[in-house]
Amino acid sequence: MNDKYDVIVIGAGPGGYECAIRFAQLGKKTACIEKNNWGGTCLNIGCIPSKALLDASKHYAEITQLADQGITVDPSEVKLDFGRMMARKDAIVKRLTGGVKMLLEKNGVDVILGNASFKSPNEIEVELREGGKETLLAETIVIATGSDPMRLLFLNIDGINVVTSTEALALPEVPEKLLVVGGGYIGMEMACVYRRLGAEVTIVEILPSILTGLDPDIVKQAHRAFKKQGMKIFLEHKVTSVNVLGDKKGVEVAFVSKDGKEERRTVDIVLASTGRVPFTDGLALEKAGVELTDRGFVKVDDRLQTTAKGVYAIGDVIGGMMLAHKASHEGVALAEHLAAGEPAHFEAAIPFAVFTGPEIAGVGMTEFDARESGREIKVGTFSFKASGKAMALGEDYGMAKVIADASTDDLLGVHVIGPHASDLVSDATLALESKASLNAFQSHVRIHPSLAEVVKEAALNADGKAINRLN
Repeated sequence: MNDKYDVIVIGAGPGGYECAIRFAQLGKKTACIEKNNWGGTCLNIGCIPSKALLDASKHYAEITQLADQGITVDPSEVKLDFGRMMARKDAIVKRLTGGVKMLLEKNGVDVILGNASFKSPNEIEVELREGGKETLLAETIVIATGSDPMRLLFLNIDGINVVTSTEALALPEVPEKLLVVGGGYIGMEMACVYRRLGAEVTIVEILPSILTGLDPDIVKQAHRAFKKQGMKIFLEHKVTSVNVLGDKKGVEVAFVSKDGKEERRTVDIVLASTGRVPFTDGLALEKAGVELTDRGFVKVDDRLQTTAKGVYAIGDVIGGMMLAHKASHEGVALAEHLAAGEPAHFEAAIPFAVFTGPEIAGVGMTEFDARESGREIKVGTFSFKASGKAMALGEDYGMAKVIADASTDDLLGVHVIGPHASDLVSDATLALESKASLNAFQSHVRIHPSLAEVVKEAALNADGKAINRLN
Protein backbone atom coordinates (compact mmCIF):
# COMPACT_ATOMS: atom_id res chain seq x y z
CA MET A 1 0.00 0.00 0.00
CA ASN A 2 1.34 3.43 -0.93
CA ASP A 3 1.87 5.85 1.92
CA LYS A 4 1.58 9.00 -0.20
CA TYR A 5 -1.72 10.03 -1.74
CA ASP A 6 -3.32 12.91 -3.55
CA VAL A 7 -6.32 12.67 -1.22
CA ILE A 8 -7.09 11.05 2.12
CA VAL A 9 -10.73 10.91 3.27
CA ILE A 10 -11.30 10.23 6.97
CA GLY A 11 -14.65 8.49 7.41
CA ALA A 12 -16.60 6.15 5.14
CA GLY A 13 -20.15 7.30 5.74
CA PRO A 14 -22.28 8.52 2.80
CA GLY A 15 -20.28 11.74 2.54
CA GLY A 16 -16.86 10.18 2.95
CA TYR A 17 -17.16 7.16 0.69
CA GLU A 18 -18.83 9.08 -2.15
CA CYS A 19 -16.22 11.83 -1.85
CA ALA A 20 -13.40 9.27 -2.03
CA ILE A 21 -14.91 7.49 -5.02
CA ARG A 22 -15.41 10.72 -6.96
CA PHE A 23 -11.83 11.82 -6.31
CA ALA A 24 -10.62 8.43 -7.56
CA GLN A 25 -12.84 8.62 -10.64
CA LEU A 26 -11.22 11.95 -11.43
CA GLY A 27 -7.79 10.39 -11.39
CA LYS A 28 -6.62 11.18 -7.86
CA LYS A 29 -4.77 8.57 -5.84
CA THR A 30 -7.14 8.24 -2.91
CA ALA A 31 -7.34 6.49 0.44
CA CYS A 32 -10.39 6.21 2.69
CA ILE A 33 -9.90 5.53 6.40
CA GLU A 34 -12.78 4.16 8.48
CA LYS A 35 -12.71 3.68 12.23
CA ASN A 36 -15.65 1.32 12.71
CA ASN A 37 -17.76 0.03 9.82
CA TRP A 38 -18.06 0.90 6.14
CA GLY A 39 -21.10 3.09 5.54
CA GLY A 40 -20.80 5.06 8.77
CA THR A 41 -23.72 5.92 11.02
CA CYS A 42 -26.24 6.05 8.18
CA LEU A 43 -25.88 2.49 6.96
CA ASN A 44 -25.01 0.85 10.28
CA ILE A 45 -26.93 2.58 13.07
CA GLY A 46 -28.99 5.31 11.43
CA CYS A 47 -30.90 5.82 8.19
CA ILE A 48 -30.97 2.29 6.83
CA PRO A 49 -31.71 0.14 9.92
CA SER A 50 -34.30 2.64 11.16
CA LYS A 51 -36.10 2.64 7.79
CA ALA A 52 -36.06 -1.15 7.71
CA LEU A 53 -37.80 -1.19 11.10
CA LEU A 54 -40.17 1.61 10.14
CA ASP A 55 -41.24 -0.30 7.03
CA ALA A 56 -41.65 -3.61 8.86
CA SER A 57 -43.57 -2.04 11.73
CA LYS A 58 -45.84 -0.24 9.26
CA HIS A 59 -46.77 -3.54 7.61
CA TYR A 60 -47.49 -5.07 11.01
CA ALA A 61 -49.74 -2.18 12.05
CA GLU A 62 -51.59 -2.16 8.70
CA ILE A 63 -52.63 -5.80 8.91
CA THR A 64 -55.41 -5.07 11.40
CA GLN A 65 -56.60 -2.04 9.39
CA LEU A 66 -57.56 -3.80 6.17
CA ALA A 67 -61.26 -4.40 6.86
CA ASP A 68 -62.30 -1.28 4.91
CA GLN A 69 -60.53 -2.70 1.86
CA GLY A 70 -62.47 -5.94 2.08
CA ILE A 71 -59.69 -7.96 3.65
CA THR A 72 -60.56 -9.61 6.94
CA VAL A 73 -57.75 -10.74 9.20
CA ASP A 74 -58.22 -12.54 12.51
CA PRO A 75 -56.17 -10.46 14.99
CA SER A 76 -55.42 -13.59 17.01
CA GLU A 77 -53.61 -15.02 13.99
CA VAL A 78 -51.31 -12.02 13.58
CA LYS A 79 -48.05 -12.72 15.34
CA LEU A 80 -44.94 -10.61 15.69
CA ASP A 81 -41.58 -12.34 15.29
CA PHE A 82 -39.44 -9.49 16.57
CA GLY A 83 -36.24 -11.47 16.30
CA ARG A 84 -36.85 -12.15 12.63
CA MET A 85 -37.70 -8.49 12.05
CA MET A 86 -34.37 -7.50 13.59
CA ALA A 87 -32.54 -10.18 11.60
CA ARG A 88 -33.95 -8.76 8.35
CA LYS A 89 -32.75 -5.31 9.37
CA ASP A 90 -29.28 -6.69 10.14
CA ALA A 91 -29.12 -8.50 6.80
CA ILE A 92 -29.92 -5.31 4.92
CA VAL A 93 -27.21 -3.45 6.83
CA LYS A 94 -24.65 -6.19 6.17
CA ARG A 95 -25.41 -6.22 2.46
CA LEU A 96 -25.14 -2.46 2.08
CA THR A 97 -22.02 -1.98 4.20
CA GLY A 98 -20.26 -4.73 2.29
CA GLY A 99 -21.30 -2.97 -0.89
CA VAL A 100 -19.63 0.26 0.22
CA LYS A 101 -16.27 -1.44 0.67
CA MET A 102 -16.69 -3.13 -2.70
CA LEU A 103 -17.52 0.17 -4.41
CA LEU A 104 -14.47 1.86 -2.92
CA GLU A 105 -12.15 -0.92 -4.03
CA LYS A 106 -13.75 -1.19 -7.46
CA ASN A 107 -13.01 2.49 -8.02
CA GLY A 108 -9.40 2.13 -7.00
CA VAL A 109 -9.64 3.64 -3.52
CA ASP A 110 -7.30 2.16 -0.91
CA VAL A 111 -9.48 1.16 2.07
CA ILE A 112 -7.98 1.29 5.55
CA LEU A 113 -9.63 0.24 8.80
CA GLY A 114 -8.28 2.07 11.82
CA ASN A 115 -8.22 5.22 13.94
CA ALA A 116 -6.90 8.28 12.12
CA SER A 117 -5.25 11.27 13.75
CA PHE A 118 -3.37 14.26 12.37
CA LYS A 119 0.36 14.63 12.77
CA SER A 120 0.41 17.77 10.58
CA PRO A 121 -1.86 19.39 7.95
CA ASN A 122 -0.82 16.82 5.34
CA GLU A 123 0.13 13.86 7.52
CA ILE A 124 -2.16 11.23 9.05
CA GLU A 125 -1.21 8.51 11.50
CA VAL A 126 -3.45 5.44 11.43
CA GLU A 127 -3.69 3.00 14.31
CA LEU A 128 -4.62 -0.02 12.22
CA ARG A 129 -7.46 -2.30 13.28
CA GLU A 130 -5.26 -5.29 12.47
CA GLY A 131 -2.48 -3.93 14.66
CA GLY A 132 0.41 -1.56 14.21
CA LYS A 133 0.56 1.99 12.93
CA GLU A 134 1.05 3.61 9.57
CA THR A 135 1.74 7.18 8.50
CA LEU A 136 0.09 8.50 5.34
CA LEU A 137 0.80 11.72 3.44
CA ALA A 138 -1.57 13.66 1.19
CA GLU A 139 -1.91 17.05 -0.47
CA THR A 140 -5.61 17.10 0.38
CA ILE A 141 -7.31 15.65 3.46
CA VAL A 142 -11.08 15.55 3.91
CA ILE A 143 -12.65 15.15 7.36
CA ALA A 144 -15.93 13.23 7.07
CA THR A 145 -16.26 11.75 10.53
CA GLY A 146 -19.95 12.49 11.07
CA SER A 147 -21.71 12.76 14.40
CA ASP A 148 -22.67 10.87 17.56
CA PRO A 149 -25.81 10.91 19.72
CA MET A 150 -25.67 13.63 22.36
CA ARG A 151 -25.19 12.07 25.80
CA LEU A 152 -26.50 14.22 28.64
CA LEU A 153 -24.96 13.00 31.90
CA PHE A 154 -28.09 13.32 34.03
CA LEU A 155 -29.92 10.85 31.77
CA ASN A 156 -27.64 8.06 33.07
CA ILE A 157 -27.37 6.30 29.71
CA ASP A 158 -26.32 2.68 30.28
CA GLY A 159 -27.12 1.22 26.86
CA ILE A 160 -29.56 -1.28 28.39
CA ASN A 161 -32.44 0.48 30.14
CA VAL A 162 -31.53 4.02 29.13
CA VAL A 163 -30.44 3.97 25.50
CA THR A 164 -29.51 6.12 22.54
CA SER A 165 -30.84 5.58 19.03
CA THR A 166 -27.96 3.14 18.46
CA GLU A 167 -29.23 0.67 21.09
CA ALA A 168 -32.89 1.40 20.25
CA LEU A 169 -32.27 -0.12 16.83
CA ALA A 170 -31.21 -3.41 18.44
CA LEU A 171 -33.46 -3.97 21.46
CA PRO A 172 -33.90 -7.65 22.37
CA GLU A 173 -37.67 -7.27 22.63
CA VAL A 174 -40.45 -4.74 22.23
CA PRO A 175 -40.75 -2.78 25.49
CA GLU A 176 -44.18 -2.59 27.08
CA LYS A 177 -43.53 1.05 27.94
CA LEU A 178 -41.10 3.38 26.16
CA LEU A 179 -40.35 6.97 27.12
CA VAL A 180 -38.57 9.15 24.57
CA VAL A 181 -36.67 12.20 25.79
CA GLY A 182 -36.75 14.60 22.86
CA GLY A 183 -39.31 15.11 20.09
CA GLY A 184 -36.93 15.56 17.17
CA TYR A 185 -37.04 13.48 14.02
CA ILE A 186 -34.95 10.57 15.37
CA GLY A 187 -37.00 10.30 18.55
CA MET A 188 -40.29 10.48 16.68
CA GLU A 189 -39.23 7.85 14.12
CA MET A 190 -38.28 5.39 16.86
CA ALA A 191 -41.46 6.25 18.75
CA CYS A 192 -43.45 5.30 15.63
CA VAL A 193 -41.64 1.97 15.28
CA TYR A 194 -42.34 0.82 18.82
CA ARG A 195 -45.85 2.27 19.04
CA ARG A 196 -46.81 0.30 15.93
CA LEU A 197 -45.38 -2.84 17.54
CA GLY A 198 -47.51 -2.38 20.63
CA ALA A 199 -45.46 -0.32 23.08
CA GLU A 200 -47.04 2.38 25.19
CA VAL A 201 -45.09 5.47 24.12
CA THR A 202 -44.52 8.73 25.98
CA ILE A 203 -42.67 11.71 24.48
CA VAL A 204 -41.15 14.39 26.71
CA GLU A 205 -40.02 17.52 24.87
CA ILE A 206 -38.57 20.62 26.54
CA LEU A 207 -39.58 22.94 23.68
CA PRO A 208 -43.12 24.13 22.82
CA SER A 209 -43.34 21.78 19.84
CA ILE A 210 -42.14 18.45 18.57
CA LEU A 211 -40.14 18.49 15.31
CA THR A 212 -38.86 21.99 15.95
CA GLY A 213 -37.85 23.87 12.82
CA LEU A 214 -40.41 22.26 10.53
CA ASP A 215 -43.32 24.22 9.12
CA PRO A 216 -45.79 24.83 11.99
CA ASP A 217 -48.85 23.76 9.98
CA ILE A 218 -47.14 20.49 9.09
CA VAL A 219 -46.13 19.95 12.73
CA LYS A 220 -49.71 20.52 13.94
CA GLN A 221 -50.95 17.77 11.66
CA ALA A 222 -48.15 15.47 12.75
CA HIS A 223 -48.84 16.10 16.44
CA ARG A 224 -52.53 15.35 15.91
CA ALA A 225 -51.72 12.10 14.09
CA PHE A 226 -49.27 10.90 16.76
CA LYS A 227 -51.78 11.57 19.54
CA LYS A 228 -54.47 9.71 17.61
CA GLN A 229 -52.09 6.75 17.40
CA GLY A 230 -51.96 6.71 21.18
CA MET A 231 -48.70 8.50 21.91
CA LYS A 232 -48.67 10.66 25.03
CA ILE A 233 -46.83 13.89 24.28
CA PHE A 234 -45.66 16.29 26.98
CA LEU A 235 -44.48 19.63 25.57
CA GLU A 236 -42.49 22.21 27.53
CA HIS A 237 -41.54 19.57 30.08
CA LYS A 238 -38.02 19.07 31.37
CA VAL A 239 -36.72 15.71 32.52
CA THR A 240 -35.25 16.12 36.01
CA SER A 241 -34.20 12.58 36.89
CA VAL A 242 -33.78 9.15 35.33
CA ASN A 243 -33.20 6.25 37.71
CA VAL A 244 -32.87 2.58 36.85
CA LEU A 245 -34.74 0.52 39.42
CA GLY A 246 -33.23 -2.39 41.35
CA ASP A 247 -32.38 -5.50 39.33
CA LYS A 248 -32.91 -3.28 36.27
CA LYS A 249 -36.67 -3.87 36.41
CA GLY A 250 -37.58 -0.62 34.77
CA VAL A 251 -36.71 3.05 34.87
CA GLU A 252 -38.35 5.79 36.90
CA VAL A 253 -38.45 9.13 35.11
CA ALA A 254 -39.42 12.46 36.63
CA PHE A 255 -40.21 15.47 34.48
CA VAL A 256 -41.64 18.87 35.26
CA SER A 257 -43.75 21.34 33.29
CA LYS A 258 -42.80 25.00 32.86
CA ASP A 259 -45.24 25.92 35.65
CA GLY A 260 -43.58 23.46 38.05
CA LYS A 261 -46.01 20.53 37.94
CA GLU A 262 -44.12 17.24 38.26
CA GLU A 263 -44.98 14.01 36.45
CA ARG A 264 -43.48 10.58 37.11
CA ARG A 265 -43.48 7.51 34.91
CA THR A 266 -42.05 4.03 35.35
CA VAL A 267 -41.15 2.52 32.00
CA ASP A 268 -39.12 -0.36 30.58
CA ILE A 269 -36.88 1.67 28.29
CA VAL A 270 -35.89 5.33 28.09
CA LEU A 271 -34.66 6.54 24.70
CA ALA A 272 -32.43 9.61 25.01
CA SER A 273 -32.91 11.43 21.72
CA THR A 274 -31.70 14.93 22.49
CA GLY A 275 -29.75 15.62 19.32
CA ARG A 276 -26.38 14.81 17.80
CA VAL A 277 -22.89 16.23 18.25
CA PRO A 278 -19.94 16.30 15.82
CA PHE A 279 -17.46 13.47 16.13
CA THR A 280 -13.90 14.82 16.38
CA ASP A 281 -12.51 12.77 19.28
CA GLY A 282 -9.03 11.41 18.73
CA LEU A 283 -8.41 13.30 15.47
CA ALA A 284 -5.78 15.60 17.04
CA LEU A 285 -7.11 18.47 14.94
CA GLU A 286 -4.92 20.95 16.79
CA LYS A 287 -1.81 19.38 15.22
CA ALA A 288 -3.14 20.33 11.81
CA GLY A 289 -4.31 23.79 12.86
CA VAL A 290 -7.97 22.90 12.37
CA GLU A 291 -10.22 25.07 14.52
CA LEU A 292 -13.66 24.31 15.92
CA THR A 293 -16.70 26.56 16.34
CA ASP A 294 -18.11 27.41 19.75
CA ARG A 295 -20.46 24.43 19.38
CA GLY A 296 -17.66 22.01 18.57
CA PHE A 297 -18.18 21.72 14.81
CA VAL A 298 -15.23 21.90 12.41
CA LYS A 299 -14.97 25.47 11.14
CA VAL A 300 -15.06 25.77 7.34
CA ASP A 301 -15.34 28.56 4.78
CA ASP A 302 -17.73 28.71 1.83
CA ARG A 303 -15.50 26.26 -0.05
CA LEU A 304 -15.50 23.73 2.81
CA GLN A 305 -11.85 24.42 3.63
CA THR A 306 -10.96 24.36 7.31
CA THR A 307 -8.59 26.80 8.95
CA ALA A 308 -5.72 24.56 7.76
CA LYS A 309 -4.60 24.78 4.14
CA GLY A 310 -5.38 21.62 2.23
CA VAL A 311 -7.71 20.26 4.92
CA TYR A 312 -11.44 20.20 4.17
CA ALA A 313 -14.52 18.95 6.00
CA ILE A 314 -18.00 17.81 4.95
CA GLY A 315 -21.23 16.47 6.46
CA ASP A 316 -22.41 16.35 10.05
CA VAL A 317 -19.01 17.32 11.44
CA ILE A 318 -19.44 20.87 10.05
CA GLY A 319 -23.03 21.30 11.27
CA GLY A 320 -26.00 22.69 9.40
CA MET A 321 -28.56 20.16 8.20
CA MET A 322 -27.24 16.86 9.54
CA LEU A 323 -28.41 14.69 6.67
CA ALA A 324 -26.69 11.89 4.79
CA HIS A 325 -27.61 13.25 1.37
CA LYS A 326 -26.23 16.68 2.26
CA ALA A 327 -22.92 15.07 3.19
CA SER A 328 -22.88 13.09 -0.07
CA HIS A 329 -23.60 16.20 -2.11
CA GLU A 330 -20.82 18.14 -0.36
CA GLY A 331 -18.35 15.29 -0.82
CA VAL A 332 -18.96 14.91 -4.54
CA ALA A 333 -19.09 18.68 -5.14
CA LEU A 334 -15.81 19.12 -3.25
CA ALA A 335 -14.09 16.41 -5.32
CA GLU A 336 -15.29 17.92 -8.58
CA HIS A 337 -14.27 21.42 -7.49
CA LEU A 338 -10.76 20.43 -6.39
CA ALA A 339 -9.93 17.66 -8.85
CA ALA A 340 -11.75 18.79 -11.99
CA GLY A 341 -11.91 22.54 -11.52
CA GLU A 342 -15.69 22.57 -11.53
CA PRO A 343 -17.34 25.68 -10.04
CA ALA A 344 -18.02 25.19 -6.33
CA HIS A 345 -21.65 24.22 -5.82
CA PHE A 346 -22.16 23.62 -2.14
CA GLU A 347 -25.28 25.71 -1.47
CA ALA A 348 -27.75 23.42 -3.21
CA ALA A 349 -31.41 23.05 -2.31
CA ILE A 350 -31.33 20.29 0.31
CA PRO A 351 -34.61 18.46 1.02
CA PHE A 352 -35.31 16.69 4.29
CA ALA A 353 -37.60 13.86 5.33
CA VAL A 354 -38.96 12.45 8.58
CA PHE A 355 -40.02 8.84 8.05
CA THR A 356 -42.72 8.76 10.69
CA GLY A 357 -46.30 7.73 10.06
CA PRO A 358 -47.46 9.95 8.43
CA GLU A 359 -44.27 10.73 6.53
CA ILE A 360 -43.03 14.33 6.44
CA ALA A 361 -40.73 16.03 3.94
CA GLY A 362 -39.88 19.47 2.69
CA VAL A 363 -37.42 21.71 0.91
CA GLY A 364 -36.76 25.41 1.06
CA MET A 365 -38.28 27.99 3.36
CA THR A 366 -41.11 27.36 5.80
CA GLU A 367 -43.89 29.92 5.97
CA PHE A 368 -42.36 31.24 9.20
CA ASP A 369 -38.91 31.60 7.58
CA ALA A 370 -40.38 33.40 4.58
CA ARG A 371 -42.31 35.89 6.70
CA GLU A 372 -39.31 36.47 8.95
CA SER A 373 -37.25 37.36 5.87
CA GLY A 374 -39.55 40.32 5.28
CA ARG A 375 -41.05 39.00 2.07
CA GLU A 376 -44.65 39.38 1.07
CA ILE A 377 -45.68 35.81 0.39
CA LYS A 378 -48.50 33.69 -0.93
CA VAL A 379 -49.29 30.26 0.44
CA GLY A 380 -51.26 27.38 -1.03
CA THR A 381 -52.34 24.16 0.67
CA PHE A 382 -54.17 21.04 -0.47
CA SER A 383 -55.38 18.03 1.48
CA PHE A 384 -54.72 14.38 0.65
CA LYS A 385 -58.39 13.81 1.52
CA ALA A 386 -59.22 15.22 -1.92
CA SER A 387 -56.78 12.89 -3.70
CA GLY A 388 -58.20 9.87 -5.50
CA LYS A 389 -54.85 8.08 -5.33
CA ALA A 390 -54.53 8.69 -1.58
CA MET A 391 -58.05 7.37 -1.04
CA ALA A 392 -57.25 4.27 -3.09
CA LEU A 393 -54.15 3.68 -0.97
CA GLY A 394 -56.15 4.15 2.23
CA GLU A 395 -53.71 6.89 3.27
CA ASP A 396 -55.55 10.18 2.86
CA TYR A 397 -54.28 11.97 5.97
CA GLY A 398 -52.12 15.04 5.50
CA MET A 399 -51.50 17.96 3.18
CA ALA A 400 -49.08 19.71 0.86
CA LYS A 401 -48.07 23.32 1.37
CA VAL A 402 -46.40 25.62 -1.16
CA ILE A 403 -44.85 29.00 -0.35
CA ALA A 404 -43.93 31.63 -2.97
CA ASP A 405 -42.87 35.26 -3.13
CA ALA A 406 -45.94 37.36 -3.90
CA SER A 407 -44.03 40.08 -5.74
CA THR A 408 -41.54 38.02 -7.78
CA ASP A 409 -43.49 34.73 -8.06
CA ASP A 410 -40.32 32.89 -6.95
CA LEU A 411 -40.96 29.46 -5.47
CA LEU A 412 -39.65 29.52 -1.88
CA GLY A 413 -40.61 26.25 -0.23
CA VAL A 414 -42.66 23.07 -0.48
CA HIS A 415 -43.66 20.96 2.53
CA VAL A 416 -45.65 17.73 2.67
CA ILE A 417 -47.11 15.51 5.35
CA GLY A 418 -48.70 12.36 4.03
CA PRO A 419 -48.02 9.19 2.00
CA HIS A 420 -44.66 9.07 0.22
CA ALA A 421 -43.84 12.64 1.21
CA SER A 422 -40.11 12.03 0.75
CA ASP A 423 -40.68 11.18 -2.92
CA LEU A 424 -43.08 14.05 -3.52
CA VAL A 425 -40.59 16.82 -2.73
CA SER A 426 -38.10 15.70 -5.38
CA ASP A 427 -39.57 17.78 -8.20
CA ALA A 428 -39.85 20.71 -5.80
CA THR A 429 -36.14 20.35 -5.01
CA LEU A 430 -35.31 20.50 -8.70
CA ALA A 431 -37.61 23.50 -9.13
CA LEU A 432 -35.93 25.38 -6.28
CA GLU A 433 -32.47 24.44 -7.53
CA SER A 434 -33.45 25.72 -10.97
CA LYS A 435 -34.88 28.91 -9.45
CA ALA A 436 -38.24 28.16 -11.01
CA SER A 437 -41.20 30.45 -10.60
CA LEU A 438 -44.42 29.36 -8.94
CA ASN A 439 -46.08 29.56 -12.34
CA ALA A 440 -43.55 27.13 -13.83
CA PHE A 441 -44.04 24.75 -10.91
CA GLN A 442 -47.81 24.92 -11.41
CA SER A 443 -47.44 24.19 -15.13
CA HIS A 444 -45.47 20.97 -14.59
CA VAL A 445 -47.82 18.12 -15.63
CA ARG A 446 -48.20 15.37 -13.04
CA ILE A 447 -49.50 11.85 -13.69
CA HIS A 448 -53.12 11.08 -12.88
CA PRO A 449 -53.93 9.43 -10.62
CA SER A 450 -50.90 10.12 -8.47
CA LEU A 451 -50.02 11.62 -5.13
CA ALA A 452 -48.00 14.29 -6.95
CA GLU A 453 -51.27 15.94 -7.97
CA VAL A 454 -51.68 17.07 -4.35
CA VAL A 455 -48.50 19.15 -4.59
CA LYS A 456 -49.63 20.68 -7.88
CA GLU A 457 -53.03 21.58 -6.45
CA ALA A 458 -51.34 23.22 -3.47
CA ALA A 459 -49.20 25.26 -5.87
CA LEU A 460 -52.26 26.27 -7.87
CA ASN A 461 -54.09 27.17 -4.69
CA ALA A 462 -51.40 29.73 -3.81
CA ASP A 463 -52.93 31.77 -6.66
CA GLY A 464 -56.50 30.67 -5.97
CA LYS A 465 -56.51 28.42 -9.06
CA ALA A 466 -56.89 24.96 -7.50
CA ILE A 467 -59.30 22.85 -9.54
CA ASN A 468 -60.23 20.11 -7.07
CA ARG A 469 -60.34 22.05 -3.80
CA LEU A 470 -63.55 21.36 -1.88
CA ASN A 471 -63.41 24.29 0.55
